[in-house]
Amino acid sequence: MMNLIETVYQTVTQGQCAWIYAAILLCLAAQIGITAITLMGAKSPVAVERALPFAEWAINVPPSLGVLGTIVALASALNARESLAASEFVTVFMQNFQDAVGTTVIGGLVYALNLLLYALAEAREQR
Repeated sequence: MMNLIETVYQTVTQGQCAWIYAAILLCLAAQIGITAITLMGAKSPVAVERALPFAEWAINVPPSLGVLGTIVALASALNARESLAASEFVTVFMQNFQDAVGTTVIGGLVYALNLLLYALAEAREQR
């Protein structure tokens, strides 16, 4: 289990898509904050009304960032193919493929979590 965590940590922090992972997690943090404001019953209804458009933004951005990460990672691998031998290219492609899949999966998971948190906030707002 620890080996898997170390591998994920290295992939996320050392890849060229590290900024995409950070932006996706920032969207999750924003959604958690917005949901907390709503669920705790902010004293000002105006604060809740102002927060909900940001919630929609935080929901829709992570999948787009996931797709962007896929494009960046695969483009990086394909740019390196001319200067590398075939066996080296396979290694570089596999490393970049991990980034491509990782950003897409993380973007999708954060989208699902943010959508769930938004549904909770909306249900609270309806009451």
